[in-house]
Amino acid sequence: MSKNHLLFLLVFFINSNLFSQHAASEHLLVEGLVYGYKYDPTIRLFKKDKQLKIDGVLENAKIEVVNGGQIILSTHTNTKGSFSFKIKLGRSYLLEFSKEGYSSIIIAIDLTNVPEQFSKNGIQFVGTEFLLNQFQFKNEGKTKEPFGTLFFNTQGNYLDFKQTEQSSRKQREYYDNPFSMIQSAVKKNKTNSQIIDSKKTNKISTTKGDEINKTSVGGIRTLKQKDTLTGVFSKIKVKNNLNQEDILVLEERVNQLKEEIEQDLLKSGEIDSVRLLEKKNILNNLENELIGAKKIIELQKSRISTQRQLLFVSVASLILLLGMMFIILRFNKQKKEVYIQLKEKNKKITDSINYAKRIQESILPSEQEIKKLLPDSFIYFQPRDVVSGDFYWLSIIGKKIVIACIDCTGHGIPGAFMSLIGNTLLNEIVNEKEIVDPSKILKALHHGIVKSLHQEDKNNSSKDGMEISLCVIDKETNTINYAGAMNPMYIVKGGDVLVVKPDINSIGGDGFKNNEVLFTNQVVPIEKGMTIYMFTDGYMDQFGGTENKKYNVKNFQELLIHIQKMNMDEQKGEIEKAIQIWKGNQKQIDDMLVIGIRF
Repeated sequence: MSKNHLLFLLVFFINSNLFSQHAASEHLLVEGLVYGYKYDPTIRLFKKDKQLKIDGVLENAKIEVVNGGQIILSTHTNTKGSFSFKIKLGRSYLLEFSKEGYSSIIIAIDLTNVPEQFSKNGIQFVGTEFLLNQFQFKNEGKTKEPFGTLFFNTQGNYLDFKQTEQSSRKQREYYDNPFSMIQSAVKKNKTNSQIIDSKKTNKISTTKGDEINKTSVGGIRTLKQKDTLTGVFSKIKVKNNLNQEDILVLEERVNQLKEEIEQDLLKSGEIDSVRLLEKKNILNNLENELIGAKKIIELQKSRISTQRQLLFVSVASLILLLGMMFIILRFNKQKKEVYIQLKEKNKKITDSINYAKRIQESILPSEQEIKKLLPDSFIYFQPRDVVSGDFYWLSIIGKKIVIACIDCTGHGIPGAFMSLIGNTLLNEIVNEKEIVDPSKILKALHHGIVKSLHQEDKNNSSKDGMEISLCVIDKETNTINYAGAMNPMYIVKGGDVLVVKPDINSIGGDGFKNNEVLFTNQVVPIEKGMTIYMFTDGYMDQFGGTENKKYNVKNFQELLIHIQKMNMDEQKGEIEKAIQIWKGNQKQIDDMLVIGIRF
């Protein structure tokens, strides 16, 4: 190989080396760890000093460096949660730490005023730690502002940090821990760094022969920090379960080293600056160990206190639970006894009501008796309860058939009592006295109710009575003689509904007990194929349908027209089906009675 080639290679090697050195200079080296935790400022259980509860290091947490609105560097933490990157001096950056499921944090880095003697070879900021919180604010993502700025302090020649003033209490609490940790990193880098001549060695022997590894970047030599939140005491191997004796040992070692340093400083002419620097570094580490040890002691005390509180709460809860169980068992026993008593009483009441039902059914005309007198007819009878306040009545005097549809005040047992009174009075008026004039029957019935219930007494507050439609069917004259008290009669023929209106007077009641009550007869000729209907208001007043409204008169009349081509048994089935569909899951509100007769 010629001399020219050797010269070329030598120049190339020197330039490459210079370029490599330049590439490593004028940068800030940032190293540290990223942790995750679950601190939620909205939840405060056992209000005490806030304690950091770390979940652990975060693997694959994302770190983005932004300059001028553009991402110039993106990296991630490794499996141990650590990261390392370099950024060029003389610029300002935004550094964002993020991971899915955690709130991101942003820190600003201002490297525009780093002095030349430091920027020449570069500087470093190592041993820093960041916390990402699982608690997230509602408005997170709308604004992304840094919680503080890392900048070069030209007076002390070290990287310093200032916190951004936060607007809300939650933000101040949220950034309290990250701020404390970055301040701790600033302190460590400041304490363990100084301006040293670049020609000095990178390794300084300790008095015991150990070596303290230092990294020299741009004139600032910084002791590498390996302490983390999960292993603060790895250097002197402090026990995890500390006691007060361990603290005393550490304090004694710190005090001894301080005395040695003070004595060295008194020896102004004989001082060894390298050894003094070494002792100061060891003192700083021991002080950090001592601070961490005290924190562990406090944490242990807090855990013991928490365990005692949990034990107290557990014991109190157990006692309370046993007390509640005793009360519940006693209450259940009493409840069971009451239930048995109520069950027995209910059985007696039910048996009595069922017996009353049999009595009421016995006074009503049988279906065979009605079909014998009126073959083409039906009666739809649906009490709301076991017994009913609605009832129907039938009798024959000579060649005249008397049929009535009655609605008594109330339903259930009160209505059933009224029906017994009404049935007895009708038997007396028609069957015994043989009164077959509808208006006279109603008048006599009215006076009978007023007398039976003593409604003529002014001090009597009874308002009970009846509404009735009554027909006398005369087969000789082929007519229907009708009289009504509040209850109309419908005549359906030729696709139309003819309403035969009743008198507005009711049977009984305090409105007319002192007045002479008159009822009107209305004679209707019987035509072949026509159908008459008598009914109570319970059918039309039933709530249901899609809007939970009453069935009403219009729907009832349309139903009657719709079923005219059916025989009377089919009409009864259709009337029952229609009201059941309309009612659906709604409760029946009143007794229902519909009587249909075709001629």
